[in-house]
Amino acid sequence: GAANKVIWRSTESPKPTDGITREQFGVTLYHAIELIGGIMQLRVFRGRVAMDELPKSYGLECKAKEHKLIEELRSIVMQLKADDVTELVNRYPWVAAC
Repeated sequence: GAANKVIWRSTESPKPTDGITREQFGVTLYHAIELIGGIMQLRVFRGRVAMDELPKSYGLECKAKEHKLIEELRSIVMQLKADDVTELVNRYPWVAAC
C-alpha cells in the first residue's frame, strides 16, 4: 500500500538545507542517511543498466560501490542509538537486511 512506498530523490546535487546542522541532527545518523541515499541511487543506476539504458560495465561498477556502501552502513548502524536504528528501519525496511 501507500505506507510501503519509498520516496526518493536524486542525490546528484545537495538538497538545500535551511534547517538544523549536521551536528545538531547527529553526525553518525546523518552519515547513515547519506549512505542510504547513495545505495538507493546506485540501485536506480543498476535498474537502468538492466533496462539497457546504461552500459553493462557500469552495472558491475555500481554493484561494487553498493557493496562498499552497505559494508560502511553496517558499521555505522552499530554506532547508532536503538531509537535511531528503529526509525531508519521503519523508513527504509531494506536496511534491516543489511
